[in-house]
Amino acid sequence: MNNLQKYTYKKEYACIRMWLTLNLLLYITIECISSLDILERFSYLAMHLDIFLVNYILLLIITCPCLLFPKMPFVFNLFAVGILTITCASRILMIIRGLPLTWPDFFIAKEGLSIANKYLSPEILLLIIVLACMGLILLKKSYACRIDIHHPRKIVSFIIVITSLNIGIVSEARKIDNTITPEQSMDYHEEGMVYSFVSSYETSNDIVPEDYNEDNLKQLRAELNSVSVPVLTNKNPNIIFLQVESFIDPLTLKGITYSQDPIPNMRKYMTGDWSGYMEAPGINTARTEFEILTGIRIADLFKYEVPYTSEALDGRPIESIAQLLRKDKGYHTTAIHNNEASFYDRNRIYSPLGFNHFISLESMEGVEYTKNWPKDKVLLNYIEKTIQDTPNRDFIFTVTVGTHSSYDYDYEANESGIIISGDAEENVLNQTQDYIDRFWETDQFIGDLIDYVNNLEEPTILVAYGDHIPALDLITFDKTYIKNQTPYFVVSNYILRGKADAVIPAYRLYTQILNAVGIQGGIISSVHNAFKEEEEYFSNLDLVGYDMLIGSKYITEGKDIYQNTELQIKIP
Repeated sequence: MNNLQKYTYKKEYACIRMWLTLNLLLYITIECISSLDILERFSYLAMHLDIFLVNYILLLIITCPCLLFPKMPFVFNLFAVGILTITCASRILMIIRGLPLTWPDFFIAKEGLSIANKYLSPEILLLIIVLACMGLILLKKSYACRIDIHHPRKIVSFIIVITSLNIGIVSEARKIDNTITPEQSMDYHEEGMVYSFVSSYETSNDIVPEDYNEDNLKQLRAELNSVSVPVLTNKNPNIIFLQVESFIDPLTLKGITYSQDPIPNMRKYMTGDWSGYMEAPGINTARTEFEILTGIRIADLFKYEVPYTSEALDGRPIESIAQLLRKDKGYHTTAIHNNEASFYDRNRIYSPLGFNHFISLESMEGVEYTKNWPKDKVLLNYIEKTIQDTPNRDFIFTVTVGTHSSYDYDYEANESGIIISGDAEENVLNQTQDYIDRFWETDQFIGDLIDYVNNLEEPTILVAYGDHIPALDLITFDKTYIKNQTPYFVVSNYILRGKADAVIPAYRLYTQILNAVGIQGGIISSVHNAFKEEEEYFSNLDLVGYDMLIGSKYITEGKDIYQNTELQIKIP
């Protein structure tokens, strides 16, 4: 009897050993796929065993249900194929946009799939097909393997115990040492593919700021009402915000030289009192756009979502620079974007944000394309037409798309006439040439727009800034490149008072502009002006932002102080 019992346990011990070994092999495979430098990565893991253990333990937690099945290897491989699919997708996204896959990407899957054809080269499609075939072969081979379970209750107990212990270990595991410097590989200041992806799963809908209650908002309202308002002498200028896709200073790319400056028109304004760097909230156009328009800091309120597509927003009017100028100053408000109106639900969200008109790609004529993206020069005609055809002062919010990734490794043209040289590999130089050629074209458009602004009789200012950095290998694999800042500058056809902040977060940019032109802002601007130097700045800003966007509107005594517009998606 003892020998029989020993024999029946032997298969289950072998099953557990196989499971532990398969998870180890799976983890090694994940690191090989996701790491930028495999040798450096494993050297790093050897010095930081806590990171290795946390990622390995997470795999154990995820795959442990396979121990309940007689076809354990097959069920494990189902998990493995799914995990490796996510890992490969993350690697592809690293190539395309310079950032790995995170949970928030699933919130914008619709937008991603709608432009997938613009990213998926024949090489990537072939890679996807090969990987899919390998996965199917793996599943087919393992389906025949069977391990009988003679003590299911003991296996269940084992799973419960090991899962409970491992969850405890993960929850108490320390993060990577804070002494890691920016000079180290971007792989090294992350906590591994598995941990980083799993930890990115967190809904922002349930994130209520600490101390959110009616009494605190009443107190904040009283403090804001007591802040003295400066005497304003303003010209009520036309205000044009220009969000430039993937805007960087090309001269910051290390080891690259150019036969001439790729952006001579913008260069003139990228130094001086009204220029600096803007901190973007991540590599996502719509997240930057939301902070720019609303002045609300989304780092905590929408940690992993694009606010435009978030179910947390209930359709209420949203305080924005467009709402402020339309309501208080009688401005005509127009959004212009040479992409589809429905992308990121702009055709829906621009109404609560206070826009009268939205001129999208569907309304534009004479559009020219570079690869799959419309060129930006078409935008100038619609900016001019808006200012000429509307009797009121104008607020125009324009988003470019001509320099959108991806950039080809096999690019052989030279549309700009600018010759790029450097010690980088040929495919990296080709990729950079693709970006520079398109960026040079955008600079030509911006140069024409600047000339138009300077020659207008109406007082007009242009605020140009980048939404995020481009997905270039020279940046992605550069350990020292500052990846959350883009240039910004202001052009005005009359003298502005003050000067720009050298570095400013996106959510404070419009308040700085309104202060400069002498226009009184709204509640969010008051928070910026009253508390930006105070210790409680972020907490107060989050309280007010949450209250106005999602909460009970205590700050406005339960009232909507703005109205949704009847958005016209056409030329005014």
